[in-house]
Amino acid sequence: MNFFQPSFKLLSKKRDGARIVKRYHAPATPRQRVESDRRIADRVKEALSVEAATLDPIALLQAIRQLQEELVCLLDGTVPGSHGAPDAVTLDTFLASLKIAWESGPIVRPTVTIWRETRA
Repeated sequence: MNFFQPSFKLLSKKRDGARIVKRYHAPATPRQRVESDRRIADRVKEALSVEAATLDPIALLQAIRQLQEELVCLLDGTVPGSHGAPDAVTLDTFLASLKIAWESGPIVRPTVTIWRETRA
């Protein structure tokens, strides 16, 4: 959202009796606001530009949709790719395993893996 979703930000608000008149800045992404701010160091702006160049909104959307599909499969009671195999992890089994998941060490979330793959 910081790189692709423009939003309006309030510039001023003026009361005229019971009426309130609001004025907004032109729509811009948070990254565009940072780049136009003179108070931000040039090295920070450069780092944002480098990161923005590596992002592909289409690939990000595909990754989000794949994760959503995996969630739906979990709700249906199967793991993606298992095709309903007898040893497939059901949602109940997965939720029950969360009680002791902390014992096996830190959990690596799927979003972290996808983020690392897109950064590579």
